[in-house]
Amino acid sequence: MERFIGKLKQCRRIFAQFKKWAKNYLHFIRFAAALICLH
Repeated sequence: MERFIGKLKQCRRIFAQFKKWAKNYLHFIRFAAALICLH
């Protein structure tokens, strides 16, 4: 879990854009998880 959180923190630029829209937060988590799984 800690590794996953660390990788999410690497996506901060994307998060900064999505942060403006709280309803998209879950979508951001899913998107970031998909990117992590692809790498």
